Amino acid sequence: MSFNSCNRFHNKEFIFMKYMLIQCLSLLIIHSAIASDALWEVSYQRTDDTSELNNTYTQAEVIVLNDPEPQYHNFSSENDNDWVKFYGIANERYKIEVFDLQTNCDARIRLFYSNQLQEIAMADDYPSGMDEQIEMDLPHEGIYYVCIDDAEKNWGEGTGYKLTVFRPHSCLTHLIEGTLVNSTNKEPVSNAIVQTHLGDTGISVDNGNYRMFAMKCSSNPVDITIQVNGFLTWASSLTLVDGIPTNLQVELTPEKQQSNEYYVFDRLWPLIVNPFSLDLQQQKSLDQIGITSQIAIGNDGFVYMADTSQSCIKKMDAGFNVISQWGELGSEKGEFNHPQGIALDNENNFYVADTGNHRIQKFSSNGNFITKWGENGFFPGQLNSPANIWVHPDHKVYVMDSGNNRYQVYKQIDVLPDKKAIVVAGKSESSIFAKMSCHALLHQGYTWNRIAWLSDPVDSVAYNEQIDYTPNKLNLSYCITDWALDSSSLLIYLIGESQTDHYKLDSDETVFFSEFQSWLTQLQSQTNIPVTIVYDAGYGQQFISAMSTQTYSRLIITSTGDQANAQLFPPASFSTYFWQEIISGKSVYDAWNFADRAMNIKLHLQTPQICFYGKTIDQAKEIFIGEGTIFECEQMDIQSFTAYVMSDSSDIHVNVQVENNNIAKAFLFNPSNFIINLDLASSDGSNFTTSVDSQRFHPGNYSIGAVLIQPNGAISEPDILSVTISGSVQGDMNDDGLVDLVDLIMILQILAGNTSL
Repeated sequence: MSFNSCNRFHNKEFIFMKYMLIQCLSLLIIHSAIASDALWEVSYQRTDDTSELNNTYTQAEVIVLNDPEPQYHNFSSENDNDWVKFYGIANERYKIEVFDLQTNCDARIRLFYSNQLQEIAMADDYPSGMDEQIEMDLPHEGIYYVCIDDAEKNWGEGTGYKLTVFRPHSCLTHLIEGTLVNSTNKEPVSNAIVQTHLGDTGISVDNGNYRMFAMKCSSNPVDITIQVNGFLTWASSLTLVDGIPTNLQVELTPEKQQSNEYYVFDRLWPLIVNPFSLDLQQQKSLDQIGITSQIAIGNDGFVYMADTSQSCIKKMDAGFNVISQWGELGSEKGEFNHPQGIALDNENNFYVADTGNHRIQKFSSNGNFITKWGENGFFPGQLNSPANIWVHPDHKVYVMDSGNNRYQVYKQIDVLPDKKAIVVAGKSESSIFAKMSCHALLHQGYTWNRIAWLSDPVDSVAYNEQIDYTPNKLNLSYCITDWALDSSSLLIYLIGESQTDHYKLDSDETVFFSEFQSWLTQLQSQTNIPVTIVYDAGYGQQFISAMSTQTYSRLIITSTGDQANAQLFPPASFSTYFWQEIISGKSVYDAWNFADRAMNIKLHLQTPQICFYGKTIDQAKEIFIGEGTIFECEQMDIQSFTAYVMSDSSDIHVNVQVENNNIAKAFLFNPSNFIINLDLASSDGSNFTTSVDSQRFHPGNYSIGAVLIQPNGAISEPDILSVTISGSVQGDMNDDGLVDLVDLIMILQILAGNTSL
């Protein structure tokens, strides 16, 4: 009995104690949660964010993939947003998650791919305080940017959130971290991609540190590679020990560029006579022994043959016995696609016109590959079925570019050029001038991968394929502050319209001059490279003043002076004259001077300006765009030019006489910048004439300009004549020289029967 009573007592005591324990635990959990929330609130009530210098993609910080510790962010100021970046693998699944949002945070996730900053996904599905995520298979391999902003533009207290990026998998993860440095100078190496064979990736930051979580699915070693521009790829295998993070310090070896192994475009001219063909007697003897491909004889007595049918190179003795043979059909280095031409230099290195691959390859006399250049296309430096080749003693290589009906010359240089150019066409009708500038840059040694072209489509499919970006503020900012970082000098060409303090990118978007100044300062503060700006968009003096600097080298050329619009009227335009001089190899100063003489001194349409911050104007005479390669071109002038108002009619008669194979253009204009093309026609290819009804124009004094355009596109300086148009203008009812609303009202009154007028 007592036992049972005691047992019941103990049962009640146990139940009570259990109840009290549960209550205590509940209070403890609640208190901990409150304390945790309080810490969370305190952490995000402050006005500064630990990652706050990340408001643009150029400032994006690296986020560690599969990191169990999330990043903490908040919107600390108005229009604040947070950018992070990671290296993604194509066709692999990634999950970007924003969670534990505070009550005032309505986070939106936007995912961009680095190539042209393409937006590929966006998540904004839920209201404030609720989690957001993007989960998808990535379309490309490369850098991805994540931008988090507040869809409701909230900021300040209660806008905190946590951010993670995961690559979902079922394996354990292992931490690998360390520092990357240059093996030569021990400086840290940033922006290196660290990657395992299972697709885990990391990116080194400014101090060379990197951190990544690698999948550990078995006990097998993990293959790891490290790649970054300018350094040799580092590769190794690591054995990952459970529970012990791997610390991997790596010294990366800089790439060592070989001297005298680069060939770049030098000049071209039309294909009229083939100077490389064998004479008929020699060709006949070769045909008789069954050799139909091009041959070259070295100073060592050996014969080298490009065997077109077998896509290989054969080395033979004087009796045409094959000693050795290299290559096979293919497109890799050392492979050929029906080569047709071969040549040797004085060191018996041989050069092959690899016809089907549209390129040139160079080898040593024993067949070791040295270098190659060329690609299919018609732009300067590109090739279309090169058929023959010859090497000059000065090491220039002459190529018969048969598919393009021309010869091209390539010169040998020690180091590839690292100059870059940004070309911006701010309105669709200015695209023709952007195309013209690209043509000039290609002639002066730039290649398409060194030109960033921002433009709407132009009238050429081939040129359209080379346009890199649409003209908007984000793309222009990227090109100046990021893309140009590895250049030794930068050219920026801006064409279009502007106002007192801004440049028009298109009808909806503008860039303030102060923003240009900020981007240039950001670039030059990091690189200290010289910058040349050619600005043909009006309000030139205002632009020059806004670009002022006492610290950096900036050569600025504008087509206009104070409070003036640009005259975008081919052929009479600043850009037309400037770029034709650059093509011919003139200095920046000489090109500006020629354009000034045409547009200011002769036409009185514009007053081009030049300013060289950090230097003197005389030093601009030593500045060249590109290589400054001189292209000799005979300067041709108009032979005769007449323009007058005919006495027996009101027609303006224009006659321009030029030499055959040239074209004449004429235009009528007045001091108020009214300008119109006059359509000239010729029946004999020499005399160009037209007659225009003068009643189309208001009475007054006009000028008529005429220019000669050569087959190569070169334009002569304008010839100018004056004409006076008298009489009334058709439709000018009150003889004030204008056709306006007043005249329209008077016409309507007459039609209504008011004959008193």
